[in-house]
Amino acid sequence: MIPIVVRHWFYLLWENPFSVLISNLTLVFLLGFGFGAVAFLPLPAPILIGLGVSSLITTILYAAGLIATVGPVSLQKAWSLATPWSAIPQNLGSALLGFLSFLFLSIMWQVSIPSYLATPDIFPPEDPIVLSVIKDGGRYRLNWRDPEDADLGFLRLRIRLAELNKEFQGRIDVGMGTYLIPEFEGRAELLLQAVDQSGNASDGLEISIENDAWQQRSVWDGRSRNRPKLRISGIHTDGLNLSWETDEEGSKLDKEGDFRLLSADTRDGLPEQASSPGASGRILLDWSRGILRLAVDHLGWDRGRWYQVQARWPDGTLVASEAIYRSTLGIGNIVVAGILVGVFVWLLISLPFWQPWKRLNNRGWFSSLRESQVYLIRNLGFALWASLGGLIWLVTSALLLTSFPGLLGLGLWYHESLRMQLKAEEWLKNNPEASPEGVPWQRIFAEERQLWSHRKLKQWLMPWR
Repeated sequence: MIPIVVRHWFYLLWENPFSVLISNLTLVFLLGFGFGAVAFLPLPAPILIGLGVSSLITTILYAAGLIATVGPVSLQKAWSLATPWSAIPQNLGSALLGFLSFLFLSIMWQVSIPSYLATPDIFPPEDPIVLSVIKDGGRYRLNWRDPEDADLGFLRLRIRLAELNKEFQGRIDVGMGTYLIPEFEGRAELLLQAVDQSGNASDGLEISIENDAWQQRSVWDGRSRNRPKLRISGIHTDGLNLSWETDEEGSKLDKEGDFRLLSADTRDGLPEQASSPGASGRILLDWSRGILRLAVDHLGWDRGRWYQVQARWPDGTLVASEAIYRSTLGIGNIVVAGILVGVFVWLLISLPFWQPWKRLNNRGWFSSLRESQVYLIRNLGFALWASLGGLIWLVTSALLLTSFPGLLGLGLWYHESLRMQLKAEEWLKNNPEASPEGVPWQRIFAEERQLWSHRKLKQWLMPWR
C-alpha cells in the first residue's frame, strides 16, 4: 500500500505546484515579517511586541486554514490560494487544539521529562586563567589555562581591532591553551570566555594589547561581602554543579574572598563556621581565592548529601550559606522518565492523525481523538510507516526551506495515508475471500484518476503545460 500512498500524494501536490509553493512560503513570510520587524525596526517596544504577537496569531490561523484545505484537496474538490483564508473561520477550533497540543508536547519535553532525568545546568563555568601574551614573530600569542569545570565545552575568543574597526569571533577546543592573534597595528581588545556543554558562557576576561604591553580585566564586577547563597543545578547520576556567585539578596560576591565548599551525609556532619567537618563530611574546595563555582562528579545512583559553602573575606570575617540537601537520580526517576518518553513518542506519532480521522469519519474532536488512538494501537505497523514518511517529508521541508512539501504537504501525507488504509480495509471487508495484496487500487480510484487526466511523466513534472 505504501507505493499507492506515495503516488497519490505526489500527484495531488503536483496538480498545482505554484499553489503548494506559495501556500507554504506564506507561513514563512508571516513569521519572518513579524519577527523581522521586531529585530530590525527602530520602533517603541509596545509596537514591536504587538507586531510580533499579531504575526504569530496570523500564522497560527493561516496554518489552521491550510490544514483545513487538506480534505478538499485530497478529494480534488478545492484547490486555490484563496482556500486557506476562507477556511479559517470554520477552523478556529482546530487552530486552538493544534496550538494546545504543541504547547503540551513542548512542556512535556522541556519540563516534565528533564525533571525526572536531570536538572538543567544553568550555571556557567569559571573564567580561563590568562598566563601571558608574548610576541611571536610579528604577531602576539595569547596563552591561558582552561578552567577546571568538569562540563567545560570550549573556549570563545572575540578579537576587536580598534584601528580597522573590525571584530572577529572564534571557537577554540578545550586543551589548546594558546592562540596566535592576527597581525594588527595600534590596539587590539580581546574577550576570552569559557562555555560549558549546556551552552552557558562565563563572564569572561578582557585583554587589551597595545605597544607590546598587555593588560587584563575580569568582567566580573561583584563587590558584596554578605552571606553567600548556594545554588545547585545539573543534577544527574554523574554529578552536579554548585554555584555561590551571589549573596542572599542577589548581589554578586567579591572575588577577593576565600571560599570553602563542604558536603556531608547528614546535616550534623556540616561544620560550624571554619571548623572541620564531622565524620560523615568532607571538603570539596578548601579556601580557594575567587572560586565561585564547582562541578562534582561520580556521585552514583540515588545518593543524597548536604552541601554548604563558607566565605572568608580579606578582613577575616567568616560567613556560611544555608545548608542544602540534594539527591541524584534513583530507579524511580528513570522508570517515570521512560514512561514519559514513551508517551511523548506515541503522541508525536498519533496526534497528526487526529484531524484526518475527524474529517474522514465525520466525528467530534474528542471522539476522534479516542477512536484514532485505539485504531492506531491496533494498526501499529501502519502508524509507524506513516510516521516515518512524515519524518522524511519534514526533513525535506527543512532542507528546502519549507517550500516543499511544507505544512500543506505534511497534512496531506497523513490524510492520504489514513484514507488509503481505510479504503483498503473497507474493500477487504466487503471481499473477505481476497488477500491484502490483491486490493484493486485502479478500480477503487478510477473516478479520481479520471480527474488526473492520465498524466504522463512529462505532464506530471510540468503540470502547467
